[in-house]
Amino acid sequence: MARTAMQQDWLVDAAAPREAEAHAAQEEVRCLCGAGSDSAVLTAQDPEARGIWTYRRCAACGLERLSPRPHIEHMGQHYPDDYSPYCDPAPQTASRADRLKRLAYETFFALPEERSDTARRYRPLLRLALWPLRNHSVLSFHPPATRRVFELGAGSGADLLEFRAAGWEVLGCEPSAVGCAAAARHGITLQQTTAEAAELPDGLSCVYMNNVFEHLHDPPAVLAKARASLVPGGLVVLVVPNHASWAARLFGRTWPGYDPPRHIWGFTPESVRGVLERAGFEAVSVVQKYPLSTFCWHAGIDGYRVDEVPNRRARQVLARVLGRGVILGGMLAAAFGSADFMRVVARKPG
Repeated sequence: MARTAMQQDWLVDAAAPREAEAHAAQEEVRCLCGAGSDSAVLTAQDPEARGIWTYRRCAACGLERLSPRPHIEHMGQHYPDDYSPYCDPAPQTASRADRLKRLAYETFFALPEERSDTARRYRPLLRLALWPLRNHSVLSFHPPATRRVFELGAGSGADLLEFRAAGWEVLGCEPSAVGCAAAARHGITLQQTTAEAAELPDGLSCVYMNNVFEHLHDPPAVLAKARASLVPGGLVVLVVPNHASWAARLFGRTWPGYDPPRHIWGFTPESVRGVLERAGFEAVSVVQKYPLSTFCWHAGIDGYRVDEVPNRRARQVLARVLGRGVILGGMLAAAFGSADFMRVVARKPG
């Protein structure tokens, strides 16, 4: 893939052309803000292939980056066909959690005409009872007047199914043939390509990325493409791991937010705002989002994603003892502005 002029400011080719094969397929990367100094370095292990990779934290903006990283044309080999986002969202009766998320959306974000009888009748009470779940729906943001969404890195199309059920026109892309096939079984046709190569139509009201932005090789170019395709006032909605979270600080390399070489960027609230503002967007909100599963904290405590971790036996016991109680830790972290994930909403001016 040809590199854009925007890439040239922060991308540095890997050095010697005759180095070992592993390094020949990699490239060094500068921070997206353009600064050239790092304040910290962290090594993390690929839980799939078990290789060791290096993250560097920018001294100027706090953004973390994987450097060196694989060239974009080699990234497909790091995503196995059973990668969880490709799993087919088989039709099934909505679970209790799904129904609660839908009710939370109707209570906090939906237009009046979208609300069910229950949401209309008991809305004041529901705002209190469902407050902890308010940010857990795919649709947990105030919808624009027109509803036309393009999802970058749509996986199996599971999130687009929720958009479609809420009356949105849905479009998207996904580089995995397995993911595209799963989406097609549910009537969603995806471009089989990367976010960097996707063709976005004009007139979009939302560009959506759920745990995808941190995977991009060229975030500025993708944001420029999104801005050109959005109507004035259109939204970019991101869900990304929060590298300033309590879990990231407590667990370091065993925290799943460090997932090399798939996770290329490690965002904090401040650094993701900076990336969006430099791309010409107005940051509307950065909301803390804690996981409803035990995965993030259990993985961090247990350390099973890396080969060598101190006190492994004690960590395994602690993870079992805490059980689902770790969700409360995530909720507490969110209350103090340090959750595992962030939902970021930015608007195109106009």
